[in-house]
Amino acid sequence: PEECPANFIGCSLNCPSIEADLPPKPVELLLRYGLAPFFPKWTPFFMPHPITSERIWKDPEARAYYSDPEKMHGLSQGGVPFCLGTAVGLLTSLQEAQEISRSFKLPFHVNHGDEDHGVTLSGSQHLYDNCQTPGEKKSLNIVAGGYHGLFSQTDAKDIIDHEIQWIKDMMKEHAASQ
Repeated sequence: PEECPANFIGCSLNCPSIEADLPPKPVELLLRYGLAPFFPKWTPFFMPHPITSERIWKDPEARAYYSDPEKMHGLSQGGVPFCLGTAVGLLTSLQEAQEISRSFKLPFHVNHGDEDHGVTLSGSQHLYDNCQTPGEKKSLNIVAGGYHGLFSQTDAKDIIDHEIQWIKDMMKEHAASQ
């Protein structure tokens, strides 16, 4: 809380990346310190392919939109392996998220699909189970049949309504404590 702005009452997370399949430590060290500093834009042949759009977006219309090569940019290039610089950046972020998850104390709400093939649900469950946030100030909404692109699904309104209700509850509680 000392790192948060005044009147910060919580955060909402959607499919946060906290756990993932990581390479063995010697491979990680070679990539991070031996190759990435010198070849950050290189995509080696052994770099795993990220997940394809069919496993991120459940809705066919959203999948078609986000699979259009004209609209693909940044991390949304479904199925295209990351270059070393991007992979190391993602790895660093993931490790930092794991580190702070155990000492996290702020109120939070998480939406996560149980069929999310891009970011494992176990990371959200880990945050919920291991953080320092009191039970009444945290919420984990596991969306049955939910993929990673939750807000493009046909039941997105229910997911958003659940999130908005949590935000309203936190605001009401905060106003009552003032």
